[in-house]
Amino acid sequence: MKLNTQQADLKAQERQQVAQETARANTPINQKDVLNALVSGVSVAPQNTSAYRNAQMQYKTYQKFATMTPSQLVDNMKMGEIGTETAQLLASNPSYIKAKEDFDKFQKNQSINNMIKSVAEGATGKTTTVDHYQNASDSIAKKLGINETNADAFVRIVSQDPETLQLTKTVSSIAKQLNTLNTERNAVYEDLKKQYPDLSASAIMKLMAGRTKEATAQIDALNSSLTLTQADLKMAMEMAKSEYEATKEDIALQAGLAKEDRAMQNALDLSQAQFDQKIAQQTQAMNDPTTAIGGVIKQFSDLGIVGDRDLAWHVAEQKRLGMTLPEYTKKMIEDFKAKPEYQRIQDQQA
Repeated sequence: MKLNTQQADLKAQERQQVAQETARANTPINQKDVLNALVSGVSVAPQNTSAYRNAQMQYKTYQKFATMTPSQLVDNMKMGEIGTETAQLLASNPSYIKAKEDFDKFQKNQSINNMIKSVAEGATGKTTTVDHYQNASDSIAKKLGINETNADAFVRIVSQDPETLQLTKTVSSIAKQLNTLNTERNAVYEDLKKQYPDLSASAIMKLMAGRTKEATAQIDALNSSLTLTQADLKMAMEMAKSEYEATKEDIALQAGLAKEDRAMQNALDLSQAQFDQKIAQQTQAMNDPTTAIGGVIKQFSDLGIVGDRDLAWHVAEQKRLGMTLPEYTKKMIEDFKAKPEYQRIQDQQA
């Protein structure tokens, strides 16, 4: 009877393990899959990962725009609030389809107005080159609340984020192309003035429109791309800042657990600026799986608490789960804390 009971318990445990593994296999873990699941109305259990946090941020952005009217959407598109990912999610939304048509017309009219402005400046002897990159940077900085007092700290945060850096380069590249094309278009007007000195400005503009048709089409396309990329850059900067805060909390948690580590205790006694520097250094060190995971194992080994798995296993497991180093080391710490040996140490120190 006792043997039958043990076999039944073992089978029940096996079924439970299979069910848990099946649930994990069916749970989306990368950012795009989590986002698509949320948009489709599928419930996704909270995950302590950067992919989940970023997907949640994008989903909330999508929700905000999904219920707007066409005119509201156009206003947000003019302000560079709707990025590439959000635009793709809204592609079949009737309000967005109408708003996109209206916004395309708005941008073409703007392009015409810019051309007229260039002609007027040329007629009065003035020349102006628009710094599109600076305009984009100023716009994003204003939306994110960046000012003189927090600019250095914010730059430190986002300068380590690859996506932010790439999008910054893209904005810069588009800006250079726009300035080059606008300069070339202005030069066409000057040449036409010299060729036809007796023609009116409107007549020269008509000739100019015909000769710069291809350049104007490129300018329209680049302006559309710049609008989307600005919004993408803003979102990437927000994600980088959010992830920095999450990492900072994880590192602070580890610092709190290392009560017997004198070096860490001294760091906590330093000024806020020095503590931030310590956090930045540890964040950089945590980019190395062997260093970060090995540090956690050593931290608890020094307390007499030995893990069930070695360093190589943990490094492989972190990659398999697709978790960031801060996320995985936090999980390790929580597992160590749950051990009876750790609880006994805590009881002795109480």
